[in-house]
Amino acid sequence: MTSQHKLSYSLTIALLALAAAGCSSNPYSLVYKPQIFTMVDNIQVAAGKCSLFAPDQTNGQLTYRKHVVIRNSGNDNSVLCLNKVKWETTNTLLKMEYTTTKPTDAKSCPGVGAIALATGKSVGIDIVYSPSPDKVDNGQGTLTIEHNDIVAAGKGPTALCFGISTVGPQITMDATEDTFINTSAANPATHCYKFGNSGTAPLCFDHAGLDPANAQYTITEKPNQGDCIPAIGDTGNPVSTPAKMQICVRYSPDQTDGNEDENVIIVTNDPSKPNAQVKLSAKTQADNKYTITCTSASGKMEYDFSAVTSGSGQATCAIYNDGPASMAINNIGVQAIDPTVDQSTLDGMYSVCMHLTAGDTTCVDPPRGVSKAGTIYFTVKFTFPATGAPLNGNLAVSFTQANVPGTITIPISAGGCDVPAPSFGPLPQLWLLAGVGQKATGTFVVANQSCATMRVINACITSATVVGSDPCSKPASLYNGFTKPFASQDIAAWGLLPLEVEFHPADDKKLQINDLVNITYCSGAWAAGKCSGAIVTQSLNLQGSIETENAPPTLSLGATADYPAAVVGQPVHLKATFTKGAYDNGNNYLWIITSRPAGSKRWLTPADQATSTPDLIFVPDVPGPYEFAALAQAFSADAPQNYNWSAQVKVTINVTAGP
Repeated sequence: MTSQHKLSYSLTIALLALAAAGCSSNPYSLVYKPQIFTMVDNIQVAAGKCSLFAPDQTNGQLTYRKHVVIRNSGNDNSVLCLNKVKWETTNTLLKMEYTTTKPTDAKSCPGVGAIALATGKSVGIDIVYSPSPDKVDNGQGTLTIEHNDIVAAGKGPTALCFGISTVGPQITMDATEDTFINTSAANPATHCYKFGNSGTAPLCFDHAGLDPANAQYTITEKPNQGDCIPAIGDTGNPVSTPAKMQICVRYSPDQTDGNEDENVIIVTNDPSKPNAQVKLSAKTQADNKYTITCTSASGKMEYDFSAVTSGSGQATCAIYNDGPASMAINNIGVQAIDPTVDQSTLDGMYSVCMHLTAGDTTCVDPPRGVSKAGTIYFTVKFTFPATGAPLNGNLAVSFTQANVPGTITIPISAGGCDVPAPSFGPLPQLWLLAGVGQKATGTFVVANQSCATMRVINACITSATVVGSDPCSKPASLYNGFTKPFASQDIAAWGLLPLEVEFHPADDKKLQINDLVNITYCSGAWAAGKCSGAIVTQSLNLQGSIETENAPPTLSLGATADYPAAVVGQPVHLKATFTKGAYDNGNNYLWIITSRPAGSKRWLTPADQATSTPDLIFVPDVPGPYEFAALAQAFSADAPQNYNWSAQVKVTINVTAGP
């Protein structure tokens, strides 16, 4: 034996001796470690893997089992302790059963109920699926095993998943609960809920409804009956970006505050969830309420200084708080209509005094509280400018009521004829109803409420999704358009510009179409193709609906017999009446003035344009013909989500100067 071989032999003997002595400090000593090994139906299964039962085809006549084996595959003399074996599921069709004895070893595995598995030993468990002909439940269950395998335990307990394979359509909801917040009668909201298909067959939409019936909730958008989402992974429903349908619900609370709960029911061909639900709740609040009265010579809600051609003048308006709580006046001031006007120039013409009683000359500063049923007064003083023309403006009163902030604006007219004052209607929107291949028309109106000429530069109709400062550069709506091509034009002082729109649905891929009528105008004087002020775009809501099999309500308009004749300075009472057809209740009316005699300044405020009553009272200011347009909404008391709007109809009232 060479010296090299002798050295190798001696080292080997020494290492074996150390190992036999069990010297724990030696890196070559033997360590006895348990190792968990799991199988389901004789196939090794990693933690987290979900084992699925095939769908039952026997109408609950057979019971199915998946056999789980938990083995200690560690070194000789190791003991695998299963400190806890826990089965968790909400599916009553699945349960766990031990199929072998549960060996114990209080010395090696002292935990209560712990199972002790020597090297190579195992314990058997069955997961049992007992289908029921009266119940479908695809919920999963989890078998969790807490053990002393140091390597596996570093990742936490071993968890095995079990479930029932889904064959056919399966609806998946993006959300099953939702809450409407910060809503009031004047501030309704619309939320949308998406759903998809994770099944192996197309998911087809049948219908959607609300349970219980509640007139404050309305389904505004839903798929067409029979619309389908392909099986997951098929063309049209890729796994990376699954296809979705959506249901949209509008919450329009009444005047009472409190919580409102509702359920959206989505009916599809998913046999496991034929009636999927989204649970809705809402916290409503009462609207801000106030009444404004002014001592204007014109009788309008305004500060009218048109007769002041030199020196100064003053006028007072009062705000009466008839809201649900006290009102806090946070700030007051005069604002320019034209945003390019220097505020210091306006401040040189106007000053504002807030006082607590009528006729009082003592001014108080904000913040200032106004009790419920209390009144506060605002006197504006106008000083005719030494140079330049007078400027119109608005008194802006910033306030908070019932924890809801707001701003009250009262027009100030000082004879300035360089700045137009546009108003629009009907607000908040115009509804049109037509069947596929048919047409429905309606009228928006732009009112120039000043003595200055107003240039309307452009007008267009786009989808409601279009954003940006120049919407008319974007693609036009596919469903709505003007009946005549629009051309840039002026609106004379106190003039009206009617814009007739047409809804022409070519198909029923969407039951409701939300578009915008965009009106771009010059806020100052228009000369030589240039605007001296800012160029502003006002967007108005236009909604088109596909007509259903239920006939829409038919509306008629006319003056009542309250007054013998329509006379300047006396109230005229218009009333809308309609046949409701398949609908039981009428609750919304939209009014607008579409033409008025030359010299008339009469216009409807937003509060007058959208009403819950079929009555409109106005006081004509000059003789001649006034044309009004209105439409009405009706809904079914048994199914408030089913509603329709009438066509927009018009009536002309001829006013005389009187005796």
